[in-house]
Parts: sequence; C-alpha cells; structure tokens
Amino acid sequence: TLERLIDLNPKDKESRYALAQLLEKKGRLSRAIAQYKAVLKLATSEEKFDLYVQLGYLNAKAGRTSEAIRYYEKASALHAKDANIYYNLSYLYDKLGKRDKADFYLEKALKLKGSDIEGRIRLAQDWIKKGKFKKAKPLLIQVLKKNPKSMKALLLMMQVAEKTGDKAELKKTYKRILKLQPKNATVLYNLGALEYEAGRLKSATYYLERYLAIKTRDKTAHTLLFDIYKQLKQTDKAIKEAQILFSLGQRNLDLLAYLFEALRDKKDYGKIESLMLKALKRKPNNPQIHKYLLFAYLQLGKEKQAMAEMEKILELEPRNVELWLHLARLREKNKKYGEAMAAYKKVIELDPENEEASEAYLKLRLRGFEEKMGK
Repeated sequence: TLERLIDLNPKDKESRYALAQLLEKKGRLSRAIAQYKAVLKLATSEEKFDLYVQLGYLNAKAGRTSEAIRYYEKASALHAKDANIYYNLSYLYDKLGKRDKADFYLEKALKLKGSDIEGRIRLAQDWIKKGKFKKAKPLLIQVLKKNPKSMKALLLMMQVAEKTGDKAELKKTYKRILKLQPKNATVLYNLGALEYEAGRLKSATYYLERYLAIKTRDKTAHTLLFDIYKQLKQTDKAIKEAQILFSLGQRNLDLLAYLFEALRDKKDYGKIESLMLKALKRKPNNPQIHKYLLFAYLQLGKEKQAMAEMEKILELEPRNVELWLHLARLREKNKKYGEAMAAYKKVIELDPENEEASEAYLKLRLRGFEEKMGK
C-alpha cells in the first residue's frame, strides 16, 4: 500500500518515511536505507539531523562503515553538542583502524559527558601508547576525582609518572595503590627504592621489609636493605642481611670483607670459619678469603688447620715473606723442625737480611746436629 502511494506521489514524504520504518523493522536494511535517503531529499533543515543519525545507524548495522561515518559527520555538523554521535564516530573510526580519528571524536564526546569514566580511561590509555602523557594525566585526574579507587586509573597514572620522571606523583600514586592492595609487592619495592634514592632511609626500610616478607629471596632488595642498615649503623641487622645475601649465593669481596670485620668485632670466629669455608667452595683460589679463614683458625687455636691454610695461601702468593715467617714459627712451635727449617730457608731466600729467620734457621740446624751427635 505504501509503495503504491509513493508511486502515485513520489514526493509523499510521510509515506516514504513510514515505508522506511517498516522495512527497517523487517530487517531489509538496504531498502530501508534507500527510502531514508529519498526522504532526506525531501526533508527540511530541521528534519535532516534525525535522518542523518538514522542513516548512520543503519549503515553501521549493515556493515557499511565508511557510509555510516559520512552520515554521522553530517549529523555532527548540524548538532555539535550530541555526545552520542561522537561516541559512534569514535567507534567506527576505531573499527577502520584509524586511531587518531577515533581519539579525536572520543575526546569531543568526553568534553560533553563528564560522567564517562571508562571513556576517559580508554582515551588515557591511547594517549599513553602514543607518548602523549600530558594529555593523559588530566583525564586520569578526572577519573580519580570521581572514583579514587579506580585501579585502572591508578596504574595508568603510575605509568605517566614513571615516563615523565615525576617522582612526587609516582610516590603519591604508589601510596594510593598500596591502600587498596597492601600486599602489592611491586609497589612496596618501588616505594622502598624511591625512598632509598631520596635518602629517606627509615621510610625505605619500612617498605623494603614489608616487600621482603613477601619476596624473601630477592637479592636486589636484600642488597638495598643491607646498605641501609650499614648507613644507619644497625650492625646486627646489617650482619643478618649480609648472611642472607651470602646464603643466596652472593660472594663478592665487599660483602665478605664486611662480614669478616663485623664478626671479628663481635669475636664470632666460629661464624667467620664456617662462612669462609663456604665461600672457598665458590672461589677456591682467592687469597683474601684464605686469609680471613686463617685469622679464624688462629683465633680459635686451630694451629694444624692454620698451617694448612698458610700453605694454600703461599701457593697463591709464593713471595709473601711475612707469611713464610709466620708459618716457620708455627711449625717450630708444633715441633715440626724440618718443615720449619724449610720455611725459614725460604724467608732467607726472599729476604737475605732477615735476622730472625737466619738465627732461627741456624738454631734449628744446630739442634738437628746435636740430636744426631747424641744418637
């Protein structure tokens, strides 16, 4: 009936509009679009806006993205305050992979719709991907003002602060995240590191201790805490951290030197012995570690082990006159006269002017001669 009416009067706008609606209802989109376009030619300026929107919608539904964009843009030219049109345009351009255009229209939509949190987060993400951090930050501030617990917005703000080097904003954002996630290990570590860099050592300790309660074997965090305790002169805690680092496989000489000195001051020679024995399994040819062990043996009265350790050091440092002399004395004390003579002789070879070695060597030779004569 409608089609006959239109055949009789092609300029019958009302009949064409009714036919377009009917065809749309029946899912005959192409025919509906054709009728709406015909109505558009007959429409007044006031009527065109709704028709552009309708044609944009139907073309999008029919998969005709470029056509849909064309009609929505015509609609936006007539009514610049309609946020929904801009949302539709943003969506359609995104569908075509044209992110710049999509963001352009999304930004226009958000200016008209202050309550859209998700839209602001989505646009902020895009700005961050493009490196436009200054454009992302205000959007995130708006989101967090409306929803202070938005984890998405906080994580994005964290990225913005990291990329722009804004440590004050970064610290503030970390603390907000931590209120929502008290056991967030990454945030605890980062806050600790920030405070450490700023020289706020007690505050750094608070965060790093909490972090290590979760990530117990993190060498980097233990290293930071070790250094903090040293700076704060908390010796017992520093020793504990050093021992943890040692147990985690760290064997650098600075760490071993600290442990040696700290344990020596506490007269814990047994601990020095056990630590240095373990260290030598990793670094068997390191003379300094052998010397630390030698010191422990001497303090513990383990002269037999001390002599064996001296021999190992002398294999690594064969021209160490002082140690040869010390070994000679210890051998003599333990009645190993032949070995003591050999050690004194080595001292004389290296240092011909050494009176102690010369006298001791002659004394032992004379002793040996007298023993032979006695026999």
